[in-house]
Formats: sequence, structure tokens, C-alpha cells
Amino acid sequence: MRRFDDAMESGATILLPHPSSHKIASIALSCGHVVQRQYNRLSMAAKGGHALGCETCREAQYVAQAEGSGWHLVGTPGNDKISYRHYRHHCGHSQDHAIVNVDNRQVDCARCGESWVSKPSCIYLFRIELVDRAVLKFGYSANPKRRLHHQLGDAARLTGKILRVIDLKTGHAAMTAELQGHRFLHQNHPDFVVDAVVFGGQIKSKSEIYDLSAEHVINKLMDRIADATSDDSVPAPPLSKKNAKVR
Repeated sequence: MRRFDDAMESGATILLPHPSSHKIASIALSCGHVVQRQYNRLSMAAKGGHALGCETCREAQYVAQAEGSGWHLVGTPGNDKISYRHYRHHCGHSQDHAIVNVDNRQVDCARCGESWVSKPSCIYLFRIELVDRAVLKFGYSANPKRRLHHQLGDAARLTGKILRVIDLKTGHAAMTAELQGHRFLHQNHPDFVVDAVVFGGQIKSKSEIYDLSAEHVINKLMDRIADATSDDSVPAPPLSKKNAKVR
């Protein structure tokens, strides 16, 4: 009876218990859709801890938001982030966007837009001398020289050196390639990552700083980016850990 009361208080109705779990039930939400929820979630919702959201209604809302922004919702994103979806613009170009940005209409097309997303950009690799060691910075910018000498602080301005720059057609392509590179390095070579406590106060950046021993692997990543297809919105995937072994 307590569970039925919780469901009623949450605006739902318990239909059937789960056939193989005593912790789950099939419930009908106020919107009419049937979902499976744990009883403890019903209890939390009844106490005001959260709402019993409906995935079907939520995705329909995302579709409406996309159409209002000039996009068509295609499906799940390539980066597997739950806060992103894959969209197709009316010009035919497809790319991932944060759901909240689509809702706020803060999106631009990497093919036909007018913002930094669609304008040329670069992937760069810098060397910067700290007080007690040298480090690498891997990132993207439309103007690497300005990034190095005017935006990263005195250490970069006085000692920074541009090791390599790769031109890409769009800011979206550069951002995507950079994120894939950082993800690969953090997952496969965490020992290359320099903690913020080491460079904090010397380089104006929260992350993206690596040990000098990472230069070979980062150059391999940049080779893959440079060899990618002419469609820069789909950079080449990062090299495997096996191929990235430092020699």
C-alpha cells in the first residue's frame, strides 16, 4: 500500500511488478507512457526528491527544440555523452551539439554558419618552460601565436615555443579533434598528464598540459588529424595505444 501511495503521490500508477526483480515495477506515468522504475525512485519522487521523468516525452521535447533551432534530431552522439545529441542542419551537415545549447539556440553549423565554429582553426602543440621543468600544451585556436603569447601568461609569453600547428577548415573540426586527443591521452597515458598544482600560477589553463615525454604520442595524434579526410567535421580516430607506444 505504501508503494501505491508513493506512486499516486508522484502522479503515476503501478501496473505490474517486474517478473525477475522485486525492486522494480512497470508504472504508467501521468503522460500515459509506461516505464519501469525502482520502488525507491517512486518513494524519492513522492517526497519531492525528483520527478519521474519520461524518456519518450523528453526525446520528443528535444526534437521540438531542434526544429525550433533549424536542426533535425538524428539520434545519440558520437561522443557517447548523455548531455549531447546528433543533429542534422537544414543544409545537410550533421554534427553533435549539447542539448542545452540547442534549447537556448546557441548553436552554429560548421558548414554554413558564420561563427568560430565554421571558420578556419588550428590544432597546436606548444612547449613552455616552467620554473623547474618544461611541459607541453596541446589544444586548438584560430590564432595559435596569439594564444601562446597573449593568453597563457608570462611563462608562455617569455619561454613559449610553437612546436607544430595543423590547419583545419572549421573550429568545430578543431574542437572535436582536440577533445578526442585529450580523451585518448587521459585514458591511455595518464602518466603524461601534468596536474594543475604543478603549473598553476604559471600557465593560465585548467588542463591540457602534458609532460615532455608525451611529445612523440601527441605528434602521432596530430599526424592522424592531418591525414584525416577533407571532411574536417569527422577527424580521424585517435591511434590505438599499441601504435602510440613511446620509443
